[in-house]
Amino acid sequence: MSRVQLSVIAVAAALLVGGGAFYLGRATSGSHGSAQATSPGAAASSAGERKILYWHDPMVPGQRFDKPGKSPFMDMQLQPVYADEASDSGVKVSPQVQQNLGIRTAVAKKVEVSSSFDAVGAVQFDERLTVAVQTRTAGYLERLAVRAPMERVAKGQVLGTVFAPEWLGPLNEIVALQRAGASAELIAAARERARAMSIPADLLRQAEEGGVPQARYTLTAPVGGVIAELGVREGVAVSPGMTLFRIAGLERVWAVAEVPEAQAVRLTRGQKVTAVLQADPSQTFTGTMQEILPQVSATTRTLQARFEVDNRAGRLVPGMLLRLQIAGPAASRLVVPAEAVIRTGTRAVAIVRQANGSFEPREVKLGVDLGDQFEVLEGLREGEQVVASGQFLVDSEARLRSVLGSLAVASPASAPASAAADELLDAGQGGRHRRRQHHHHARRHCRAQVAADDDAIQQAKPDGLRGREGRRHRALRVQEEGRRIRAGVGAPDGRLQVIAALIRWSIANRVLVLIATAFVVAASLFSVANTPVDALPDLSDTQVIVRTSYPGKPPQVVEDLVTYPLTTTMLSVPGAKTVRGYSFFGDSFVYILFDDKTDPYWARSRVVEYLNHVQSRLPAGATAALGPDATGVGWVYEYALVDRTGKTDIGQLRALNDWFLRFELKTVPDVAEVASIGGMVRQFQVVLDPDRMRQLGVTQGMVMDALRKANQSSGGSVVELAEAEYMVRSSGFLKSLDDFRGIPVALSGATPVLLRDVAFVQVGPEMRRGIAELDGEGEVAGGVVVMRSGKNARATIDGIKTRFAQLKPSLPAGVEVIETYDRSKLIDRSIDNLKLKLTEEFIAVALVCAVFLFHLRSALVAVVSLPIAVGIAFIVMHAQGLNANILSLAGIALACGAALDGVVVLLEAAHKHIEAFEQQQGRLPTVQERWALVTEASVEVGPALFFSLLVITLSFLPVFTLEAQEGRLFSPLAFTKTYTMAAAAALSVTLVPVLMGLLARGRIPHEAANPLNRLLMRLYRPALEAVLRFPVATLVIAAVVLALTALPAMRLGGEFMPPLDEGDLLYMPSALPGLSVSKATELLQQTDRLIKTVPEVERVFGKAGRADSATDPAPLEMFETTIQFKPREQWRPGMTPDKLVEELDSAVKVPGLSNIWVPPIRNRIDMLATGIKSPVGIKVAGTDLATIDRLATRIESVVKEVPGVSSALAERLTGGRYIDVDVDRAAAARYGLSVADVQAIVATAIGGENVGEVVSGRERFPINVRYPREIRDSLERLRTLPFVTDRGAQLLLQDVARVRLEEGPPMLRSENARLSGWVYVDVRGRDLRSVVHDMQAVVSREVAMPAGYAISWSGQFEYLERATQRMKVVVPATLAVIFVLLYLLFRNTTDAVLVMAAVPFSLVGGFWLVWLLGHSISVATAVGFIALAGVAAEFGVVMLVYLENALKRRLAAGEPDDEDTLLAAIREGAVLRVRPKAMTVAIVMAGLVPMMWGHGTGSEIMARIAAPMVGGMVTAPLLSMLVVPAAWYLIHRRRLRRFIADGPAALPMAQPTR
Repeated sequence: MSRVQLSVIAVAAALLVGGGAFYLGRATSGSHGSAQATSPGAAASSAGERKILYWHDPMVPGQRFDKPGKSPFMDMQLQPVYADEASDSGVKVSPQVQQNLGIRTAVAKKVEVSSSFDAVGAVQFDERLTVAVQTRTAGYLERLAVRAPMERVAKGQVLGTVFAPEWLGPLNEIVALQRAGASAELIAAARERARAMSIPADLLRQAEEGGVPQARYTLTAPVGGVIAELGVREGVAVSPGMTLFRIAGLERVWAVAEVPEAQAVRLTRGQKVTAVLQADPSQTFTGTMQEILPQVSATTRTLQARFEVDNRAGRLVPGMLLRLQIAGPAASRLVVPAEAVIRTGTRAVAIVRQANGSFEPREVKLGVDLGDQFEVLEGLREGEQVVASGQFLVDSEARLRSVLGSLAVASPASAPASAAADELLDAGQGGRHRRRQHHHHARRHCRAQVAADDDAIQQAKPDGLRGREGRRHRALRVQEEGRRIRAGVGAPDGRLQVIAALIRWSIANRVLVLIATAFVVAASLFSVANTPVDALPDLSDTQVIVRTSYPGKPPQVVEDLVTYPLTTTMLSVPGAKTVRGYSFFGDSFVYILFDDKTDPYWARSRVVEYLNHVQSRLPAGATAALGPDATGVGWVYEYALVDRTGKTDIGQLRALNDWFLRFELKTVPDVAEVASIGGMVRQFQVVLDPDRMRQLGVTQGMVMDALRKANQSSGGSVVELAEAEYMVRSSGFLKSLDDFRGIPVALSGATPVLLRDVAFVQVGPEMRRGIAELDGEGEVAGGVVVMRSGKNARATIDGIKTRFAQLKPSLPAGVEVIETYDRSKLIDRSIDNLKLKLTEEFIAVALVCAVFLFHLRSALVAVVSLPIAVGIAFIVMHAQGLNANILSLAGIALACGAALDGVVVLLEAAHKHIEAFEQQQGRLPTVQERWALVTEASVEVGPALFFSLLVITLSFLPVFTLEAQEGRLFSPLAFTKTYTMAAAAALSVTLVPVLMGLLARGRIPHEAANPLNRLLMRLYRPALEAVLRFPVATLVIAAVVLALTALPAMRLGGEFMPPLDEGDLLYMPSALPGLSVSKATELLQQTDRLIKTVPEVERVFGKAGRADSATDPAPLEMFETTIQFKPREQWRPGMTPDKLVEELDSAVKVPGLSNIWVPPIRNRIDMLATGIKSPVGIKVAGTDLATIDRLATRIESVVKEVPGVSSALAERLTGGRYIDVDVDRAAAARYGLSVADVQAIVATAIGGENVGEVVSGRERFPINVRYPREIRDSLERLRTLPFVTDRGAQLLLQDVARVRLEEGPPMLRSENARLSGWVYVDVRGRDLRSVVHDMQAVVSREVAMPAGYAISWSGQFEYLERATQRMKVVVPATLAVIFVLLYLLFRNTTDAVLVMAAVPFSLVGGFWLVWLLGHSISVATAVGFIALAGVAAEFGVVMLVYLENALKRRLAAGEPDDEDTLLAAIREGAVLRVRPKAMTVAIVMAGLVPMMWGHGTGSEIMARIAAPMVGGMVTAPLLSMLVVPAAWYLIHRRRLRRFIADGPAALPMAQPTR
């Protein structure tokens, strides 16, 4: 290339550089207002005789231009400023322009101000009253009577005992001399040597009397006070003169307070003060000022003052806080409004209006901060006018900074004024659109110029641009590119644009939105009225019960012939995960538990198929049937039948329940079964006389055959007579005892042998496997109403009560129905409690909005939108078939605070825009203007809020993945919280903007008019300044605080679910096996009577054994007593449920019974899910019962020693008592008998066998054949039991069988076809996880397991471990989903990572509060932490939105993209947005604190969920308001510095955040 071409290119490049710099400088001049006026000569223009200095925008007089033309801000001509109108110190602004712009001035005036002020002081010891307690000699500290500092001691009180070994020698010497009868001189010399060693006189006297030497002395308190220092522990060695304690007297204490510098100069020594205790304002004290420490804090400009406070009563101790009231005389002081002062550090500026109308910035010296005013010491005179609003409209920021000299950044106080100016300019007279359009064209032209400039530089590369000019050029490019990116110039984000378009559409079609809302409200009311209600969600697995009756057979026979074939077959049923078998006397229960979400009726049909396969393998007489389509959780109502007149016995009451009430109650909708409990079943008993049978040659089989043939009915078809048809019937049912007695049994010659000749017929009770007792007064008959799974418990119970009311006239005279358990009371209490919490939240929301916004109609926006969001959640719940219970309603209550975050932020944004409009225009906006302002505010923050609410919604994904019982427990909560949050997110971009336009009208109070807002800003501004001054230190401190959270986190225990106060209580002791019916009745009545002695007990309903239901597989030795308590207001003062259980436990002490107190619903859930009735169960599985029993007994003994185990009971597998009848096959064969013949005699004659039933109307009663009791009540009589064979032989039982006593299993349990033994462990006083871990360690160490045997840990611990393992997988996956959502919102990895990193810091307060409250980590606590994490992420998102918007506005206004602008944006985005953050925290806390401290039903779970959120809501706002700005500042400061250092190539081409 020729030299000429190079020259041309260089000239062109120079021209491009010059043109681009000129245009950029002009744009910058018009944007951020630095004065670009040239010399008067260059700018002069003729206008008559007057000289023009520069041109200016009449709406922004502080901006100066050197040429005429149009304003870059608004579509109007620039106006000239003449020499006679301007001065070097300012610019004249006409009163009309001042009024239009909202520039407000105030007068500096003198007012009478009291010099009294308050300060907060911390109580400290007065070191002048501190006394040291020292040792006399060497030794060691044998006993310590005080345990910790701050413990109060009285004068002369024993503090400890010191053992002095060196005293033993002299004392033993004196004792030896005394015993040896030494001379008085020797003894006196020994005594003097001992005195020289400071041995006390009492020890010397004891030695002289010949006693055993005691070489120890006591330390006593020389004065009364508190232990100020305790630096030793028992057993440590001490030396002579060693200080062990320091006791501080409490007659006087110091109160050390921070006093402002301006107030400290007015304090005098001896000045009287009044001190008020912060914690109890009713306690006041007097004191005097003593000294001021000569050190001034550089950040707060305060000094430490010490006040001596009189504390003769000893009520003050160190650590307490006092409010010191320091009185002073009133004085005249010069003051100005706080808004008129621009402060930074210790320097301040005010803009003074000159007499000629111009404005001059002037530095002032401030005195005392009077709240909304400042005292001015220097720089102003009385009567001068200062600008109180709109400082940057009358002078440029550059000039103000030049007044402040070396100050690099604008002060915090200047941020509000700057932000107000920006909002006024943005909203003023429709200029926003024109201003944005102007800047768009300017930036586009500037980018073209910079690109051309860059090309020219790359080609020419003049040396001059590589030094200072090159750096200046790169800085200009960085400013422009940063301004372009941060101001949002470029393609807008499509997702946010869609949300913004939805907001605009909703406001434009607000009538349609309101109509749709009306439909939603109607659907909500319908759903609320028709949603099923229960206390707890049905946590039981999908299960099918097969009950098989095999009357008269012992457990081992039932296990071998019935239960084992059934369990092995049912293991093959599709979806079956556990098959649990129970073998009792005469009954077999097989529970088939299916996988989650298996349809119960599909499962029942599959079980029926497999039951048909195995039916042929069951023995004769064993009848298998499916249980009801319900579980033990369905026991919603229990009742007892009582006749206090004595006319009706319990047999008649049982018949009344079996054949009348049971069938009537079954017709109530959703009732699956009505099971009878207790009473006596009437039985027709045929008692054989073996002697008469032997005489008449009648066998037992002949009697049974005769009974069957005599008790039947038949028909004979039809007969036609006289053109009519007659049906033939033959009725032969036995109806009375005489009918029985006349039954022919055999024929002796021509004389018939009747039943009365060989037997005695009577009516008696059938053998019982269940007993019921009421209030310790005696046996009763009762029933249990079992509800179908998943149905509406409240409606079912109402139907039962209605049916009882209808049946009351049909009951016999004197019979009454006593309600012994009613779950509807628990349901009503829980719903009423949660209704109260929701009402409290609604009221709190309204109060918070009203207090912070000072506008009642705006508060109605939140009050109206919250119930609608809750209603939408009910609509989805009803459509999904979910119950409304404690957990689902808790989800709604938990979501209420977070759901209103969007409403609060939107309301605050709308108020900001309306306030700015009123300040600029000086009037209220018209209807159209108000809707435009609401639209603009909603579009500004609505899209980001929508995404942040979605983050909270998605944060509950881990809860949905929980399985089994823990999943069924908390999924209703997760569903309802998710639905409420999703509804809140949808309403925030549809209904809420419409409601704001309708209700946020009238005079909107300015934010500064609210003293609460001013207080918050005044507290927050210094903290933010400190953070921005030391951002790295702030992050380090936050990291240290996060690390310290490991202390409480490591000490927290684990539990599955906290104990739930259901109102009622279940007492479930276990007696030793082999208990007789009569003894069980006696023990049941005894325990019930003891329970009834506690005053708070209303009713006691006891059950021993099982009800007549497949849902109750209980042996006779298992007691189950339902306790109903009186209303809480009738309890003794100070009585709580926990104390009540302790009192019941101490009152009921019955030998042989192991006490267990459990909630009814919770216990039935556990027993059905795991078979375990206690919190922890240990299952030992194997093949041999004796080995299993030995292992279980050993485990019981070792786990009892573990701390926290209140009781441990191993079920005895070999404690049953048996009479074995072994048939001698050879002997039986000699008499022509088979084994079956002998066993038939044993089954019938000894045990009694039912051979039919009596039909008495609609009732049925069994017929039983047996031998008299007197010939079978001992082992010897059983051996001599006579019977007659079919061949007429008369034999005794011992002739054909051996009869002996043996021990065996009282019942048998199996799980998945393996025999198992269970150990029940009750935990009290410690958390579940740590106790189980200790038990596992002890069992593995102390119990040796043989081959083929296994231990499994069941109960609540099983659920806890499963939930923990699932959370370890799902929580990281959920965090990844949230990160992706945040990235989609910000389109910036750094911002997304910043929000995600903020979440762990917010959990700090949650962990500390949970630890301080003594809670353990449960699934409920984990749910609270998950909810907290979502809210913390939302806080971080909102803070980033404020910071980004503040920076965007400033860059759009033309300010340079430098560190000063960044700091100013942080101050504006953080300080000016304190109000919405405080409102959000207040609303969430107002909703959570009642949940945490409540005492109603369900409050235990609510407290566990709310505690992490309450603690986290203290740290999460601090994090978002301090740590997030610091991190954001560091990120962007690094970006700016790297860009300037590396040039434009390093500029990231990020998409705009808004």
